[in-house]
Amino acid sequence: MMMGVYAMMMGGGAATIAALSEPIYRASGNSSSIALGVAVLPAVLALAALATQWGVRPDGNSPGGAVKWTGLLRSGTAWRGG
Repeated sequence: MMMGVYAMMMGGGAATIAALSEPIYRASGNSSSIALGVAVLPAVLALAALATQWGVRPDGNSPGGAVKWTGLLRSGTAWRGG
C-alpha cells in the first residue's frame, strides 16, 4: 500500500509541477529562475522534514550514532512483496 501511495505522490507531484511551470514562467516575466525555484521548493521542504529524522532509531531513541542504512539494503523484509 505504501509503495502505491509513494508512486502516486511522485507522479502527482511531477504532473503538478509540469502543469504549473509554464504559467509561473509567463507570470514572472519569462524568468526561468523563478519557475525552477517554485519547482524545487517542494523538494527542499521534504528534505527539511527528512533531516529531522536523521539519526533517530525506530524506537524513538537518538543515540550518538546514526542508523546504518546498509542494514535496510540487506533486510529481507524491505525486499519482500505484499
